Amino acid sequence: MMGAVEKIRRHGVLGSMRKAVLLLKRKVCYIKWRFFRHAPGYHNPTLVELETIERDLAALGVAVESYSPNPELFKAFQAES
Repeated sequence: MMGAVEKIRRHGVLGSMRKAVLLLKRKVCYIKWRFFRHAPGYHNPTLVELETIERDLAALGVAVESYSPNPELFKAFQAES
């Protein structure tokens, strides 16, 4: 097995760095694939799911209201930033 110094001599500093980056990238991709391939992803709720959520919240006593901000106040807020 070749030592680190001999590898750098053989491939050069940039070549050795390129190989190290590719190796690291491969390992990171494998880890992501191995441990996160079956992880559930987020998706926005459908209208049916939203209705169910609102109904469940209302059953728990949480007041569910539609909220739409005042456009003039929002524009004034944007102008401040």
